[in-house]
Amino acid sequence: MKAFLTKLTIFTLPLAALVAGVNYRADPASLFRHDYERAMAARLLAGEALGVNRNYDDRLLVRLLAEGRDAPPALVVLGSSASLELTADDFCAGTAGFWNVSVSGAGLNDYLALVEVLRVNEQWPQRIVLEITPRLLQANPNEVRWQTLRGEYAAMVAALYPESPQPAAGAWLPPGLGELFSPAYFQESLAALISRRGEDADPFRIGERKAVKLPQGAQVYPPALVPDAAGVQALVNSYLVEYPSWPAPDPGRQETLRRLVDYLAGQGVEVSIYFPPFHPAVYAAWGGDRIAVQAYEAFVAELAAAGGASLLGRHDPAPFGLTAADFRDGVHLLKPSLDEFFTPLGCGWTGG
Repeated sequence: MKAFLTKLTIFTLPLAALVAGVNYRADPASLFRHDYERAMAARLLAGEALGVNRNYDDRLLVRLLAEGRDAPPALVVLGSSASLELTADDFCAGTAGFWNVSVSGAGLNDYLALVEVLRVNEQWPQRIVLEITPRLLQANPNEVRWQTLRGEYAAMVAALYPESPQPAAGAWLPPGLGELFSPAYFQESLAALISRRGEDADPFRIGERKAVKLPQGAQVYPPALVPDAAGVQALVNSYLVEYPSWPAPDPGRQETLRRLVDYLAGQGVEVSIYFPPFHPAVYAAWGGDRIAVQAYEAFVAELAAAGGASLLGRHDPAPFGLTAADFRDGVHLLKPSLDEFFTPLGCGWTGG
């Protein structure tokens, strides 16, 4: 038995080392190395627009940008990918005074952490536009990407709940550590290494099949990355399979959001709440639960009134004349449609 274990160890250790080495070197999801994000931050701070076609840690990028910025912005947008394409033009604002810190798949933990990033780096805006959707208020134990900003999150929780003793952080391992020895991630890493062999010498060169990251924080998608009508419908159907009904709110998250809005108002920040429209099929499926919809709308109205926040938009696309042709999936508007829908709302505020 001992001889068998010795042979097994001799065989598995080099294999594990190979898997770990390739996963760390290629790192297609940017879990271990952050050279890409640091290079992005440096060039964005220099005023460049960048072509991006890799996954990257957008939470870390916001922190790096906050650390490198000088004057605080007049206006900040904080939301998920549904708000990520909002630019200064959508608010009739100058680019120097605008910053979009939205991140993909944002949850409430991200909001807390990113607000703390703004605070600790003296980047308080005059106004912040907070995207709110039913999913933001839904308990989601699968949220992990915010843990890049775990320290900032903990600091903001302490600020919002001063009456509650904060638990010790304890030991913590980065959420991506398990992927270091993952065979599935190894396959992704090999594919990434192969695809990068023909990559442009400048990984940020703008191309027709690359998203464009702007210095003001927004990230816009060219037409070449938008699926055709059949592809959009397939994405909508997939979304409704995953989220078939109006997400049930978590009372704890509702209380945290109340405290966050109150905290921002207490810091002298004007708050606007943005409701991104949903694809007509998504809203039809979700909006049928009138009790849930009315409860959600009542909560948001109370939240806005208590925090002195203004309201922008609606989840229902119909009042704005939005149809299925205006969406690229269940929750994201095409960029031209987003601009046409949002600009009259955003330009109603003029700030410094």
